[in-house]
Amino acid sequence: AEESDDYDKIEKELSKNEIDIVEKNGIKFAMFNYTYGLNGFTVPSSKHYMVNLLDDEEKFISDVKEIEDDVDMTICFLHIGTEYVYNPTTYQKEYVENLIDAGADIIVCAHPHVLEPYKEVTTDKGNKALVYYSLGNFCSSQNVVPRLLGGMAKFTVVKETTIDRKQNVLDEKVYIESFDLIPTVTHITSDKHTVYKLSDYTEDLAKENKVGNYDPKFSKAHLEELFKQIMDGNVTYRYVDPTPPESENEEETESEETSEEQVEDTPEVLETGEMPDWLNNETSENENVIY
Repeated sequence: AEESDDYDKIEKELSKNEIDIVEKNGIKFAMFNYTYGLNGFTVPSSKHYMVNLLDDEEKFISDVKEIEDDVDMTICFLHIGTEYVYNPTTYQKEYVENLIDAGADIIVCAHPHVLEPYKEVTTDKGNKALVYYSLGNFCSSQNVVPRLLGGMAKFTVVKETTIDRKQNVLDEKVYIESFDLIPTVTHITSDKHTVYKLSDYTEDLAKENKVGNYDPKFSKAHLEELFKQIMDGNVTYRYVDPTPPESENEEETESEETSEEQVEDTPEVLETGEMPDWLNNETSENENVIY
């Protein structure tokens, strides 16, 4: 029993202090992964080191600052945001900017189950980073049009090294040369779920997708228009929501923890129809269809 206790202590210390560093083509990346919570589950009180929680912002910020001089780029993956909303909340934007000021170069977020915009963000302190506010669902069984539309973050990082005739390094520069978001579609049929790039999707495939049973207007063209609207920050697309979910622990927990800033974001979302009917308790002429 004593040996087991010692092992647990060593494991805990190593897990708590280790920062993942990945080296590719001579470029070192620090990788962080933090979440708002565990969908209703809790971390055992004796093993808080097992999961990195966003609530521990002070440690997160400290680790990002600490590793900055040891790597070329810092990437942070965040499980953050409000479900089924196409824009980041005030809380999310503030958290992201704090990470940027600490030294984060690329921040990739998920949790809303729908896409949100991506862009280079400059903080009030003048620091910059590439931010993907939500990649949506990559592959999902959720049969609502916006939740079939996901994305893959794509960016190219370049390291330029200047050397003298004796091969001494005079200068090194690491930067993001280009970035993009490649939209994807979850294709659902009676016997499989699979994923296509939106550029490879066709209207014939759209006709086979089971979501068409609920939304007769479902098509590749509508997916392309929805993607454009989300990226432009002006969503007017209306869709069918056939399956209002039952109350779940995750939703109850999020509701209790929602900050005042997040609540303030909600009315604007309702006015533009960015949430499904079961969330805003409004009805349309057809109870299950909003266009």
